[in-house]
Amino acid sequence: MRTWRFTLQCSLYAKEIVGFDITEGFVDIGKNNSRSNVSFIVGNTKNGLPFKAGEFDVAFIRKGPTSAYPELKKAVKTGGTILGLHPGDEQGKELAGLFPGLFQQASGTPVLDTIRERLTQSKFQSVEIETVNSIEYLISPTDVIKVRCFGQSQELFETVLEASLSDITKIFEQHAGTEGLPITFSRYIVRAVS
Repeated sequence: MRTWRFTLQCSLYAKEIVGFDITEGFVDIGKNNSRSNVSFIVGNTKNGLPFKAGEFDVAFIRKGPTSAYPELKKAVKTGGTILGLHPGDEQGKELAGLFPGLFQQASGTPVLDTIRERLTQSKFQSVEIETVNSIEYLISPTDVIKVRCFGQSQELFETVLEASLSDITKIFEQHAGTEGLPITFSRYIVRAVS
């Protein structure tokens, strides 16, 4: 789900909500589909957040950058909640064995280590990290490429699609069942109090 769509869904339960994304196209779509209690801002958390200290009661990071945590500590009121949803280190772990040219086998827990480091730097009152793993299904060979190119440019997606779709399709068809290609769906859920 795109950031703008998620923001609009949350706006049904919020007095006021701000969507913040690095991708100008997502923000533009959001602005064109906006409600009166919603605003959108383009930016990069590595450059800081354009919000006043204590401006928000709650902040939510969805698949987003861990670099936002120290900034959110400032932007969320003392006692406010920060929720994060990040891809887990085991996300799609089967794909490296099936598609070694596209995916690398991960070692250790680099994502979790980075999350913990950023949360420690942020000095929240309390922090809880939950790991959720399940089996999900990729429905088509194109879904393999979408996973590989997540967060990358459309041009990269199209390049990989053109160069690799035939080979990916063969491997996909060899290993997929009636529901699709089973992969590990892994997420870290972060709950922090500012």
